Amino acid sequence: TTEGNLINLISSGNYLSIEYDIKDCNSNWVLNCLSLNKEFLLEGRGSFSLDGNIESLILKKAESLATPQTFSLHPAFPNPFNPSTTISYDLPISTFVTLRVFDLLGYEKVVLVNQYMDAGNHKIDWESNNNFGNEAETGVYFVVIETEYFSETQKLLLIK
Repeated sequence: TTEGNLINLISSGNYLSIEYDIKDCNSNWVLNCLSLNKEFLLEGRGSFSLDGNIESLILKKAESLATPQTFSLHPAFPNPFNPSTTISYDLPISTFVTLRVFDLLGYEKVVLVNQYMDAGNHKIDWESNNNFGNEAETGVYFVVIETEYFSETQKLLLIK
């Protein structure tokens, strides 16, 4: 919820270890420690520890960044890559998005996105597999984003 969720802690010590794994790569979460008056931005996977008298934590979804003004396909990172790369793109309006990867001969290897998406900043990981789950071979690939209003192609290099 936007209000957040309260986490009450019962602990005999003054040390708290926190591990997290955010599965939705399009969401960020903020963990607010009231007793220390600190906020922690949680992205991806990580861990950290808190020292002191921790009484409660509030977990809430981070406010989204401002809506982008233009469509864009950002450079994949890392590129060249092995075995995965992250593809980021911006949508100034909600629209149907297709994001596909093709090999050098123009054969479709995988469909990463094929759905209606809200406006905003998006990212997805390509684990160098195809539509059947098989690993892609070393080589040059092209990621193509298409919407009703925008299309762009970017070159990727998979090195094993």
